Amino acid sequence: MNIDRKELINWIKNLDNENLLIFLNTLRISEKTRSLDWWDNLTKLEIEDINQGLEDVANGDTVSSKEFWS
Repeated sequence: MNIDRKELINWIKNLDNENLLIFLNTLRISEKTRSLDWWDNLTKLEIEDINQGLEDVANGDTVSSKEFWS
């Protein structure tokens, strides 16, 4: 894919849509921190909860979204 960076930069410079700017900034921040492994920042309890959830899914111990919300 051939990207015209100047055109993209000019488009961003002229954006008035604040929601889109927030999204692009979030994407920028995410790109800068993608090398950080969020798993390493979890507490022992959070890791245990995630592992329990994965075990529940593996054992078929789940409910549908409809069941959950009713």
